[in-house]
Amino acid sequence: MTLYDEINALGGEPFAGDLRSAGRMENLDTVLAILDRRGLGPDGPTDDQLRQETDDILASLDWQEVRPEVRAFALLMEKQLKANDHKSGWKDDDPKALIGRLIDETHELIDVANTPATRPRAALKRMGQEAADVANFAMMIADVCGALGETK
Repeated sequence: MTLYDEINALGGEPFAGDLRSAGRMENLDTVLAILDRRGLGPDGPTDDQLRQETDDILASLDWQEVRPEVRAFALLMEKQLKANDHKSGWKDDDPKALIGRLIDETHELIDVANTPATRPRAALKRMGQEAADVANFAMMIADVCGALGETK
C-alpha cells in the first residue's frame, strides 16, 4: 500500500492542511496513526528511522500551495505510471530515446483529439490519459537529466 493510499484510507483529503499550522492536529494524528501501523511507533525504530519516515510523510502532505489542478493532474500522471509498473522504468534511459517516446505519445494525444467521438465522455477521459502520458515522458526526461534533484 502506498503512503497516499494509507493516508486516504484514514479518510479526508490526503494532502489537506499543513502539520505546522495551528489548529490542524488532525493531520498530526494521521501521521502518528500511519507511523504506528508501520511499526514505527514509540517502541519501534531508532530516532533516525522515525525522523526519516516522518519527513517522508510530511513531504507528501505539503501540497497546500500547489494548485488543485496540478495536484489532480499529478495524481492522474501517477495512475498512468502505475498502470505501466510492469515495464522496466526510465532511470537508465537515454534522454534522446525518451524524447522519441514523448513525440510518440504526443502523436497519440493528437490522434485521440482528431478522432470523431461516438462516446464523447470516454473520448475526453482517454484524452486526459494521453495528456498524462505526454507529461510523464516530459517528467522522465527532466528526471534523467537531473532537473528534479535527488529522488528516491
